[in-house]
Amino acid sequence: MRNKRAFTLLEMMIALMILSFIGAMTAVQIKKMIATHRFEAGVADLFLALQEAQILSATYQTDFSLDITSSKGKVDYRFSTYEPLSAHQFNQESKTIAYAHSCKFNNTKTTTLHLDIYSGGRIEPRGTLAFYTHPEEEKALWFDLQRGHLIKFSHYKPALISKS
Repeated sequence: MRNKRAFTLLEMMIALMILSFIGAMTAVQIKKMIATHRFEAGVADLFLALQEAQILSATYQTDFSLDITSSKGKVDYRFSTYEPLSAHQFNQESKTIAYAHSCKFNNTKTTTLHLDIYSGGRIEPRGTLAFYTHPEEEKALWFDLQRGHLIKFSHYKPALISKS
């Protein structure tokens, strides 16, 4: 009859340390993925709200404005209009973009930005708008507002349109 050998306490401790290390590394990566997803979802929400403001401005023949403020590592935005729209029709409360650290308009870091959405849906001033997740500006999402009516959302910096 063979003797069955059990695991020693040292072998079990080493196995638990390896599993703990793998779990910790996985948790860090999952946390980064969740932060990236929340950042992208927040910027996408702003993009959809901007498109909605364009549609409502053309529908109601009225002007809207978008104010973006960036301070202390957080970015907030707020739409406003003089039309008596209900919150169900258009939400005019201030919102924060999750995990957004700063923003740039036309490659210039800005703390306040005011965009006008005119009654035909045209957005002024024209340019590129970027939102960053870190002070080192390593990850960004871009809005291309250079065409006025047509706005684009991208993970890459849009090419500049020549003004000729």
